[in-house]
Amino acid sequence: PTKFNIWEMRAAYHAEVAQADDLVGRILDALTETGQLNRTIIVFMSDHGDMMGDHGLLYKGCRFYEGVVHV
Repeated sequence: PTKFNIWEMRAAYHAEVAQADDLVGRILDALTETGQLNRTIIVFMSDHGDMMGDHGLLYKGCRFYEGVVHV
């Protein structure tokens, strides 16, 4: 991958994270407004993500670099 591709991919990733943050904030606001926040359990789950250009790779696969396997 070229540096342009990597930076474009990272920018898109950061935009997705910002959108998720905004949406979680809306959920928390709605739970607070309705008095449900203290009676709600929120669980966040994720996988290991993609390589994001580390080691010249974009996607994960059968590779065991620290950035992929360390949670």
